Amino acid sequence: MFGEERITDFLALLENKFCGDWILRETPTTRIENMNAVIKKTDEVHSQANSKHAGGIELLLQSGVFAFDITKFVHYLDVEPIYGRRFARYVLYKLDMIYGGKGNRLQPPREVSAEHILPQNPADESQWCKDFSMEGRNTWTDRLGNLVLISGRKNSAQGREDFASKKVNYFKKNIETFPNSLRVLNTNTAWTAKELQDNHTGVLDTLKTYIEMCHHNATVFVRGNPATGRHCDPARGRETPQPEPVRRRGVPSDEAGRLLPEP
Repeated sequence: MFGEERITDFLALLENKFCGDWILRETPTTRIENMNAVIKKTDEVHSQANSKHAGGIELLLQSGVFAFDITKFVHYLDVEPIYGRRFARYVLYKLDMIYGGKGNRLQPPREVSAEHILPQNPADESQWCKDFSMEGRNTWTDRLGNLVLISGRKNSAQGREDFASKKVNYFKKNIETFPNSLRVLNTNTAWTAKELQDNHTGVLDTLKTYIEMCHHNATVFVRGNPATGRHCDPARGRETPQPEPVRRRGVPSDEAGRLLPEP
């Protein structure tokens, strides 16, 4: 319909919307209706403007059909235990995609599991029980910041080992294809409440920043001239230097945290 024009921007917004609705626990009916709204808007925009001219794909990307409550989305992942939820592995895959970057091609093995770093049932004499109180374990064990993807099935015995031996005997041979898992294990020499909470805050910030940047990049000026590598401003009829990638976090939003198009 629009060819390959801005296909990555469109797919990023579509995936974020799908993920947002799922994690926000919208009903299946609402989620289907929201995807139908995207299809309807796509058809509407295509019928109004030729995709080769300004106002085609841009109208679709700047419409409100991809909006969702990002503040509520982040809050839910912050405070709720997600282990066992159907979307848990999806969110971890999303983190792998973000941390892996555009050049990384995810090729997950046939069998993938979500694994706890702080185990669910550590031995009473273990270092885990010295580093975490019972209350701390109850609060943090099933939260996003304590979970990583591993290949294969979980090994309960190895999964209960203290962090130092668990890294070598268990994680090292099971996380080679997962960028987020590798990041967590390679940057931490211990896993106490501080490391867990720092990682939890970090992955939430990464998800929030990624979603905001996707929406911001999709709603700022956009059309490119591949012959010169510069952007063409249809309103002014001349080329303008290609802007630097957006690295700031401030983007327009309403009081509920829903992302809005640039004015």
